[in-house]
Amino acid sequence: MSSPDVLIIDDDAIIRQVAKLHLERAGYSVSLASGGTAGLAAARAHPPRVILLDFSMPDLSGVDVLRALKASETTAAIPVLMITAWRAEADRAESEALGARWLSKPILGDTLIDAVRTTLRCGAV
Repeated sequence: MSSPDVLIIDDDAIIRQVAKLHLERAGYSVSLASGGTAGLAAARAHPPRVILLDFSMPDLSGVDVLRALKASETTAAIPVLMITAWRAEADRAESEALGARWLSKPILGDTLIDAVRTTLRCGAV
């Protein structure tokens, strides 16, 4: 398997599928992971160009996944877009300090595509 353009790590199957649909329609190849542990394994096995990472998941939090990604030589340079319905400024600040961009749910198709394009063009913050 070749590396995807985008890896979506989210425990919500509907969010994963809707985001995948929008991204594939825009021409991106997409891989899916249903949680933090699976997402870390997928990112290490086939490093994507960008990761969409849910903030709140049951097995590992998005911040825990982000820390692990940034600590690994294989995945440290991959830009990450944190996605969440929460709006806590402390959580946002911590994610941004680790180099992630931020995207609030609900995610509309055009907003998602624009965020991925910008992240691919600009990389991590």
